[in-house]
Amino acid sequence: MSGAAPASNEKTTLAIAGSVLAAAVAAYADIWVATGLCGLLATGSWARPGMAVPQLVETLTTVGPAGLVPGVSPVLFWVLVAVLAIAELVGGVLGGLALADRLAGGHDPARLARKRDLGDLTGKQAAQKARGLRPSLQHAQELGRDVGIRLMQVAGMDVYMSWEDVALILMGPRSNKTSAIAVPTILSANGPVVVTSNKTDVWALTRSLRAQAGRVFTFDPQQIAYVDQTWYWDPIAAIRQTPQHRQLEAASRLTAHFTGTISGERADPFFSQAAERVLSGSILAAAANPDGTFRDVLRYLRDQRRDAVDALDNHGATVDAEELESTLGGADVTTEGIYETARTAVKCLRSEALLRWVTPPSTWSSPPEHELASFDPWELVAGGADTVYLLSKEGGSSSAPVVTALVDRITEVAEYAAQARGGRLDPSLVLMLDEAANICPLSSLPSQYSHWGSRGIQALTILQSYKQGARVWGREGMDSLWSAATVKIAGAGLDDVDFLGWLSQLIGEHWVRQPVSVSTSSSGRSDQYSATKESIMPVARLRALAKTEALLINPGRPVAHGTLLPWYRESEQADDISAAGDASVQQVQHAAAAYLGPDNPVAARLNRGDDSP
Repeated sequence: MSGAAPASNEKTTLAIAGSVLAAAVAAYADIWVATGLCGLLATGSWARPGMAVPQLVETLTTVGPAGLVPGVSPVLFWVLVAVLAIAELVGGVLGGLALADRLAGGHDPARLARKRDLGDLTGKQAAQKARGLRPSLQHAQELGRDVGIRLMQVAGMDVYMSWEDVALILMGPRSNKTSAIAVPTILSANGPVVVTSNKTDVWALTRSLRAQAGRVFTFDPQQIAYVDQTWYWDPIAAIRQTPQHRQLEAASRLTAHFTGTISGERADPFFSQAAERVLSGSILAAAANPDGTFRDVLRYLRDQRRDAVDALDNHGATVDAEELESTLGGADVTTEGIYETARTAVKCLRSEALLRWVTPPSTWSSPPEHELASFDPWELVAGGADTVYLLSKEGGSSSAPVVTALVDRITEVAEYAAQARGGRLDPSLVLMLDEAANICPLSSLPSQYSHWGSRGIQALTILQSYKQGARVWGREGMDSLWSAATVKIAGAGLDDVDFLGWLSQLIGEHWVRQPVSVSTSSSGRSDQYSATKESIMPVARLRALAKTEALLINPGRPVAHGTLLPWYRESEQADDISAAGDASVQQVQHAAAAYLGPDNPVAARLNRGDDSP
């Protein structure tokens, strides 16, 4: 919208008259105050001019300040008047600039969230909300980090994610997400934490500090941090422990994490769906055997015999056996295609290194050097502060299906535990799902986000872009995930112009008033202005966000522009975190050297203490 607004001579005259009147009033006020102050200094009591303006002007011009306050120093009087006038002038200029900035747009902080807009994201309201969500905090004098997960600072105020929030964080590579989001979140959690990552940095910086609060379980089958295996998780045993009438559902749920790797636009629906039924039936057959494990599942798929059908029959699962037999009742070439598709779904388990993480040591061809603990998700949510690190690479050799299956099982158990406690966990289970699209593509994540927060399951999913999420969950799924996230953070490194344009529209527009032309004539001066709508934060500004900046989108309030708080600048634990990181890196180097062997040139350099490039 644009238009011209010429100023008339009448308006100009009125403006001049108003300015003169305001200046006269200000001058009289300055003299009145200066007279009073001089009176206090000279006699100890406040003096008043006590005369009309014409008489006051005549007195000052003929007698001077002594005519108002006998014996006063003229220099002192006029210095006071000058100081007061300068203060008024500076105040007027600053006020005018602020008003002009607001009218003309400028940075327009009023259009973004201000302190009064933050509400229960900060201060006493955040503390009050924390007490309402967690009964264990109701009588605590000081909440400290129990207020919530600190996200950033907005308008100088610490902003927190409450214990019923779930977050979606979009930040590009090397944009401070580890230092400012992941590490502070993990270390501020007072309850159990589950972390997914494809690098060692988060693990290295937080592992030893989390170990001071509870047990630490590190899943590292691909030697990302070269951590020795000290535990295993048996998903088949978890199905066996499920009530029989729900075992088919549990097997199907586990199956989906593996068949998700073969689904897609190019997949044949017939073979994909048939393979899913065969894999689910094979898992059920293994669970029906008291000693069955994933090794039996792989054997059923490899041998292509009726072993799985017979196992189900022998344990009374007649209906499941009949369904599996029906699926395999086609031509030999069709059956071979179904089995091959099912084997492809579990191809990651061809790796003995990964298979050992999901099978009991009693099934290994060579026993472990030390006893391994059996990981029980129920113990994780029983009220302690244990931490689970799930490290996996992406790509063809990824252990993502196992990572996803374990995260899904943990959250399923957490939901049951929350229900048993009356609705929610206290303290909350914190899920730091870094690189979720690559190593933890939980298909149900968009729907789970809609209720996890109310159960005390506090998830933070970190993606590199909106499109990355859409590739995993589809556009509708990603839209649902965005909508369900009660806290959304957009940080540096985002290059998707379509998303940034949409985000700019979400932030909003404001009117910007700019001068167009100035003309003078015998009748006076005429100013013309154009009023246009502009984005508060255009795409170019969003794309150029610094690593210390982020936008916070929270329902019911304006978008907030905040400052991130990386651990190395803000945390009281900065020295401890730095020391922990250094110690963990040394541990990784020693473990890597041992794993690679003395003849490996990299190991030789590590053993010499030469880790430089």
